[in-house]
Amino acid sequence: MLAGFAEIEYTPAEGNMPGEFNIYHARGTLTPLMAHAAALTSGENSVIFVSMDILFLSTGCMTQLKQQISQRTGVPVPYIVLAATHCHTGCGIDHAVWGTPAEPETAARAGDAAVQAAVQAFENRSPARCGTGLGYEDRFSFCRDWLWDDGSLITNSGYANASRMKVPLSTPDHSVNVMRIDDADGRVRCFIVNYANHPDNHLEEERWGFSADYPGYLRLALRRRFGEDVCVVFLNGACGDVNDLDHKYGTDAFYRKTDSPPRAIGEGLAETVARINETIVTDDSELYITARCGQSMTRRRFAAPEQKEWAARMLAKRDAGEELNEHTQMVAEQYVRDESQLPQQVPLGLHTVQVGPWAVVGIPGEPFSCIGKRIKANSPFANTLVVELEGGTNGYLSSDIAQDGGCYEAIYSDIAFTGHGTVDVLVEGNTALLEDMFREYIEATLGGMKPDPLTTRER
Repeated sequence: MLAGFAEIEYTPAEGNMPGEFNIYHARGTLTPLMAHAAALTSGENSVIFVSMDILFLSTGCMTQLKQQISQRTGVPVPYIVLAATHCHTGCGIDHAVWGTPAEPETAARAGDAAVQAAVQAFENRSPARCGTGLGYEDRFSFCRDWLWDDGSLITNSGYANASRMKVPLSTPDHSVNVMRIDDADGRVRCFIVNYANHPDNHLEEERWGFSADYPGYLRLALRRRFGEDVCVVFLNGACGDVNDLDHKYGTDAFYRKTDSPPRAIGEGLAETVARINETIVTDDSELYITARCGQSMTRRRFAAPEQKEWAARMLAKRDAGEELNEHTQMVAEQYVRDESQLPQQVPLGLHTVQVGPWAVVGIPGEPFSCIGKRIKANSPFANTLVVELEGGTNGYLSSDIAQDGGCYEAIYSDIAFTGHGTVDVLVEGNTALLEDMFREYIEATLGGMKPDPLTTRER
């Protein structure tokens, strides 16, 4: 087995940080924005993992980046996992988000860094040892959509409304998957970490400096513990409806009161990874590597007549001098647009990769936690990872009940436009790929499954 690693920084000197309704302009760096890459080769196949500290990039942009990596390394596109960490304090992206305009040149520099990191990692491969571990971390992630006592579904209710919060819409996936890769001498070279939590944990003052949020502090903490040259590839899980705020019970107080919640979360997660690491045994055995890609269609949502009427009223109030909050104004402006030329369906990419004991599922958007948990429950593999914003984005990918309730992530908008049935499309499509991949693995390694004689003999 061969493995190589690389990282490239692309933090701008200053610029906008998308991810909020308002425009926030950063000057300076709190933690660097990086592209981290790990390339693994076993037998005739290779896989490349790339993590980018950025909110997200469009599907078209991510597709082009994968193609560039493939052209320069010879690794087929299905064997390239390219994901954004979704940090809200990262640099500009290739299209507008709410009030923040597109910054194609900034996004291009970030994309170039991702390609360079992938190519360098592939070129740096040398004999390696690998092992995996699985753990649990429930201190920092909470469902942010709650049903209130009046039946309304509210995102980020606020600590003052704890008594009104009655039922969470879901529960987060608290699992932490870790792959450790050592060099031939047993020295730690890389951690690949999969954990699900929204990286929007910045303090007010941190909005004035670029930051990779808690994944950045995770990397710094692991380097202090295991070596300054250790590469940490962070792959965010299904967390569209999850963040670090416990408005109901306030158990987040122990890190919210620190000088930097992102640092506290990152360092706490690093402690969890270190505990998992104690259970990991690495060896130089060959890893079975394979991949699958596909596409499914889901229905697209459009502004309903009552939404268009509401938007017209809101914009009339604005024109009359009444001040609207940023979200209301932006959604209203979207509802009154002509949608007649938009397609009726949205294509969703399906992507699965096997690396030894790991099955990795890439989701092109921000999936609710129920999507990740259902895919894991259906998977025939013992260890299945779900990675959000892999290969691009189709906005929030929400459940039918969330769309009916109308919480923030599911209210129809430019970042929430897939309709009913999206959960089933993603779960069923990726499950089919996982099962096909598993059958190939059994056939290649064991010659296929043999009938149990006790079930086939005459009785």
